[in-house]
Amino acid sequence: PMKTRLMPRKTPTTRSRHAAWLALLLPCAFAAHAQPAADHLRTVFENAHVRVQELFASPGATSPMRAQAPGVRVSVGKARFETTAPDGSVSLVDYNPGQITWVGEAEERSWKLLAGDAHVFFVEVKSAVRGKAPPPVPMEPTHAGIVEPVQHLLVLDNEHVRVFDGFGDAGASSASHTHPPSVLVSLA
Repeated sequence: PMKTRLMPRKTPTTRSRHAAWLALLLPCAFAAHAQPAADHLRTVFENAHVRVQELFASPGATSPMRAQAPGVRVSVGKARFETTAPDGSVSLVDYNPGQITWVGEAEERSWKLLAGDAHVFFVEVKSAVRGKAPPPVPMEPTHAGIVEPVQHLLVLDNEHVRVFDGFGDAGASSASHTHPPSVLVSLA
């Protein structure tokens, strides 16, 4: 099942915005014209803990039936997909800018982009794929989420990942703080 969190505040146009993903352990690109997803799926980072893929798609793009691993999805753009599950059931899935979603189980489905230009980051969390959660990691007193909780808003926290939404005025300075090994996805 998917859990979705939309950003809980309005962002003034004078602020730069980015979402920082901080995992407990460390923690697609689609193009247009109905080309297969594999032709458009771009892996932008991978290590023993995560695989980050970026998706770009325009209306009419499609993907054959394929599995999407458990992890975090962050939408940069606004898009509407029609998805089809292996049993033939069809549903509409909307993505909005700044939307952060945790998908805890692998999903298999095909899709067609109906509207919008999709730009979505998928962070596959390999501990979730293996079904084994890492040991809990407490936030240190110097962690950004403790030192500056308004600028580093915790939006998702489970046994596999912590996700912060970072906000800051252009050119602003920040109090001294630390980040554990992380994946940063900028929406600016």
